[in-house]
Amino acid sequence: ELSAEGPALARAIVQTLVAVAEQTNQDLGDFSADKLEQARRTNRIEIVTDPATLRPYEVESSVEVRLQVQGEAPQQQLERKRFYFDWQD
Repeated sequence: ELSAEGPALARAIVQTLVAVAEQTNQDLGDFSADKLEQARRTNRIEIVTDPATLRPYEVESSVEVRLQVQGEAPQQQLERKRFYFDWQD
């Protein structure tokens, strides 16, 4: 599991939003890093392997992002992917 949070992550998120807004000609108004009160991103990978070969049977990857923008309800997004392997020897 890998987690990031705090002011550095908030600045990175705002920079990404500004870049996307510029590329798509959208106006963010007066939105700035100061309005992003809290930001947290967690990446998690779980792997089930065959102990004899260490080949994976199943892999699950998830990314969870939590944001708290000033004056708004907290927002949370979870993206989960699961992969299965069938090794043909």
